[in-house]
Amino acid sequence: MDGVYIDQIASMYPKPCYDKSHNHPEGGGHHWYAGYSKMLKDAQSKIGNNAILMSEDQNEIYMNNVNIFLTLFGFGYG
Repeated sequence: MDGVYIDQIASMYPKPCYDKSHNHPEGGGHHWYAGYSKMLKDAQSKIGNNAILMSEDQNEIYMNNVNIFLTLFGFGYG
């Protein structure tokens, strides 16, 4: 395997969660990043260090977990 593409992780911004049954602070905290970061590290571990892990769009908080960001946005937005 040469790589794995994981859609939209870097595209989405964190949203507040107020579900009291979840194991994180209500409405804030770093749970969004922590969960995705763990998932990305686990994925890289499973595919091996010689395979590329990429996600759509770009997001600095995942730079340590993703090898390539696939940027699809152009400059035509106004």
